[in-house]
Amino acid sequence: MRWHHERPDGGGYPDGLAESELPEEVGIVSVCDALDAMTSTRQYRSAMRTDAAFEILRDGAGSQWSARAVELVLDEPGELGTPETPAFAALGAEEARAARASGARLVEDCAGALPQRAREGLGLHA
Repeated sequence: MRWHHERPDGGGYPDGLAESELPEEVGIVSVCDALDAMTSTRQYRSAMRTDAAFEILRDGAGSQWSARAVELVLDEPGELGTPETPAFAALGAEEARAARASGARLVEDCAGALPQRAREGLGLHA
């Protein structure tokens, strides 16, 4: 997580590491983080359409994000299908806080929205 704002050219932060100095997983986390940020509603803007976010990722492949990581992330929906909306996505912030306060376990409660491979990797069988 520390390096998910690093860039392939070494111009990112916090350590200014180039792509060759980073594990491939860092690039994947960086692309996923950017995709989530672009396609999620924020207090200051509406969520972007997925196809528009994909285009931004393609445009930034090799400069802002690892080209290989962009390729892997953008290929996944084609290989595994579009992910289902997680169960908590429809909840507002207050409902989500209340659910957490009541002891709801987000991963377990939303396991049905995860691809089978992810559920198995987490040891879930929902």
